[in-house]
Amino acid sequence: MKSATEAVEKATQASQQAAEAGRTQAQETTRALERVQQEQSEKIAALDKALGQRAEAATVQAALRVVTADRVATALATGAPYAEPLATLRKLETGDTARLDALAPFAEAGAPSTAQLAAEFRPVAEKAVAARRAAEARSVAESGDIKTKLLSMADSIVQVRRVDAPPASTGKPAGEDPVAKVQAALDRGALQDAVTAFDALPQEAKAEAGAFGEKLKARNAAAQAARGLLSDAFKNLPVGP
Repeated sequence: MKSATEAVEKATQASQQAAEAGRTQAQETTRALERVQQEQSEKIAALDKALGQRAEAATVQAALRVVTADRVATALATGAPYAEPLATLRKLETGDTARLDALAPFAEAGAPSTAQLAAEFRPVAEKAVAARRAAEARSVAESGDIKTKLLSMADSIVQVRRVDAPPASTGKPAGEDPVAKVQAALDRGALQDAVTAFDALPQEAKAEAGAFGEKLKARNAAAQAARGLLSDAFKNLPVGP
């Protein structure tokens, strides 16, 4: 009986020891899992913070693009220099630089306004009118009747007018005369329409205009570039939280 009792006690003790070892192992496993979970939580928190900082930096950069592009567009429209904001915009724009290059010609000294371009083109238009009238007068002198000659002489009389007055009529409606189309477009501030009309001018009129055509096209290209950059800058602003 004694040996049987001792055997039972030993078996019970072994069972208790095994249970205790199991509990210890389970506790160690739990603590290990908790450590892994804590490490993972810390890594996730660090990653979330880094992403938040990157998102904040991206938002700041996008806002800076809007402000800088607006400064360039405003300066271009008012004729003020914009070399400094254009240089900043070059650092912020990582894509196509063609639009930035289109803005470069007027960055240092400022761009001419449409009113200035209209005033600059007016003498060209007047010379074209005079040349057209001279050609018509020669044609009338060679083949016209007395009445036509008298009307031509009356039309060629020099008229006194203000310096800022529009050029005299070319004898054709503005919708038909290419020179008048350029002047009318400039007078209403429509640069693209002025460029289109200028391209349709006869070669002699373009030659009379000299470098004006290139200046007009460069000014129009700068205006389009400024509008495009500002529009894209607004589109790239983050939306929502």
